[in-house]
Amino acid sequence: MRAIHLLASGALLAASSLAACSDGDPARAEPGADDAGIDAVDQDAGDGDGAAQPTDGGCTDCAWFPASCEKGALCSVPVDGLDPRTVLFAFGVHGGEVTAVGTYGSVVERSSGTWRRGGVGAPDALRGVTTLAGEVWTAGSVEGVFIRDGGQGQASWSEHRPGGPDYWSVRNWAVTGLFSEPAGTWVWAATATTCSPASGNDGVSLVRLRRQPEWLELEKIIQYQPPMSGCITMNALDGAGGTLWAAGDKGVVYKVTDLEASPPVVAPEESGTTRSLLGVWAEATGNVFLVGKEGAVQRRAPGGAFAPADDGVRPVAYHAVRGTSPTDVWIAGEDATVMHYDGQRWTRVPIAGLGDRRPTLRAIAAVAPDRVWVAGDNVLLGLAREDGRAP
Repeated sequence: MRAIHLLASGALLAASSLAACSDGDPARAEPGADDAGIDAVDQDAGDGDGAAQPTDGGCTDCAWFPASCEKGALCSVPVDGLDPRTVLFAFGVHGGEVTAVGTYGSVVERSSGTWRRGGVGAPDALRGVTTLAGEVWTAGSVEGVFIRDGGQGQASWSEHRPGGPDYWSVRNWAVTGLFSEPAGTWVWAATATTCSPASGNDGVSLVRLRRQPEWLELEKIIQYQPPMSGCITMNALDGAGGTLWAAGDKGVVYKVTDLEASPPVVAPEESGTTRSLLGVWAEATGNVFLVGKEGAVQRRAPGGAFAPADDGVRPVAYHAVRGTSPTDVWIAGEDATVMHYDGQRWTRVPIAGLGDRRPTLRAIAAVAPDRVWVAGDNVLLGLAREDGRAP
């Protein structure tokens, strides 16, 4: 097995001559722990949207947060048994089913019109979920990968760990996202990397995993080599049409092709920004959208280059981007901000049922133009029905 070792040279040096990232050890915290995996919110982020006006109570954004569900709004969705401190980090869509995963090993799934909480049986902070060959995979670290055979309620979760001849070089790297191709044999994992000698990460930021009878085969795909290059965490990944995109800190983006080859083809891409990227969506016809800190939104048309697509977007950190087409794109992030792109302009989406809370939103599932789910810090939202009722 072979990693792509990246040294500081040429354009890649300009993209990655950075300070080392913080320690990426994954959270295995019980409910009530001090750190539930919630990122700090930039309290100085401006509104950037002039439609909302202060009310008599001093609220400057009340127009975007109606008390009850209404047409065109995202509405708060109750989840039976969900710990109120839960942070939901990722969605998976498979066979018409929608699954969200998060802290405390939480797995929240929609079945028969109702969202219900389950779990993997361990307190891991799960940050990625995907489906491969009928199996659902979720993970918070490469040392704790949970796999379930079949659909909801059909089987329990089992924990799997890397093994084989290279096991000695595998550490407990935090997973920041998972991806798998429909007809592929690998599950790809973005990882939080650090060059700190004490962490043992050695600059690994992208791996792929394949299930073996007794263990998980693991192959390092992107590995920075300090001190010749800085360490870059890949915060998100997504793919379509045989191409995988990995996005990370300081605007670093990689395009990966020949996904079943050993090794695959890895190439750095110019993202058009130096802001840290937190989300990526690869659209089926070849468009790629990136989102990140300070209102970063970049778009790459098929065969083109990444360019800003942030005109009219609130300048907050966006953690997630998903859609159903280039004219139906959703982004979500800090200060309970959700915006929708119709191919021409961005518009802010109202959110009902939050009261005074303005949580960070971290994941989107866009199943269809009228079936959209958003999740984050102690919140699950769904797009209102055509008649304005809750989803």
